[in-house]
Amino acid sequence: MSGKDNGWQAETYRMVEAPVPGWGKDARSASECALEQVAASDEYFADNGSAIAWAMNN
Repeated sequence: MSGKDNGWQAETYRMVEAPVPGWGKDARSASECALEQVAASDEYFADNGSAIAWAMNN
């Protein structure tokens, strides 16, 4: 979510790669996995809580 024009836009993402446990060069943590955008709100919300509620329901 990002603030713009005095509002917040909500976006949801999903992981398209799975984490790979371990310590070697092939290991990948959850924070290194690729993401894909699933949805983005068409509107800007007045507060962060409303944007989070939209994201949780979509």
